[in-house]
Amino acid sequence: MQAVGSKQNFGQAKIKLPRVLGASTYNIYYKESGNKKYEHAIRTLPANVENYTIGFLKKGVAYSYAISALDRSGKEFSFSKPTNLLSR
Repeated sequence: MQAVGSKQNFGQAKIKLPRVLGASTYNIYYKESGNKKYEHAIRTLPANVENYTIGFLKKGVAYSYAISALDRSGKEFSFSKPTNLLSR
């Protein structure tokens, strides 16, 4: 018997962060595809991070994410287009 919420019920997805001139940090917003609003966020990733793995996603579920760049004052100034991904 497998416990509810065990690691095997969750998937993950690796994404590549863009290089945006003037970015100090990045935010990643993500949601299940089909939902209108971004439900989750990973905030203030350092600008030197090239890849990030989002964990605790529902396995086999399609998600959409967007990335914003923040300047040194913390103001978001650049947004990526929404991108689809599938958790594994």
